[in-house]
Amino acid sequence: MSRKRPHEPRAAESAPDVDAGEESPDRAALRRQMEEARESISDTVAEIKSVVVNQYEGVRETVETVRAEVGEVLDWRTEFERNPLVWGAGAVSIGILMGFATARAFDDEDGGGRGVRRRRLRPAATSSRSFRASPTWFCRPSRPR
Repeated sequence: MSRKRPHEPRAAESAPDVDAGEESPDRAALRRQMEEARESISDTVAEIKSVVVNQYEGVRETVETVRAEVGEVLDWRTEFERNPLVWGAGAVSIGILMGFATARAFDDEDGGGRGVRRRRLRPAATSSRSFRASPTWFCRPSRPR
């Protein structure tokens, strides 16, 4: 932070010049360098300002575009109006899957899964593998008991 100091005359400014009408070559070169530095700094500040403004506008447009696109994607009512059959088929599919999952959960609670009662009621086979005719024989081989 810079603090403002009361204006005090500098030693170089308060000292009278030897030649009041003309500046020394060193002093003129220094003034010329200072003016060039000021112009360069002013140009740099202007360039930075224009770049920041352009980037701000670009980001603003991008945010507005993304907001609009996300709004379109999340607007399920419009999508349902466009494709009601697809949404209906999806809802039926999800309902069937949820029904199977619920039925499976209740079967697991009752006794360990589907088909447990049928296996318990069958007589035990004498060999390690049973090849008797049953509705599930062609689906999977029976397990050794």
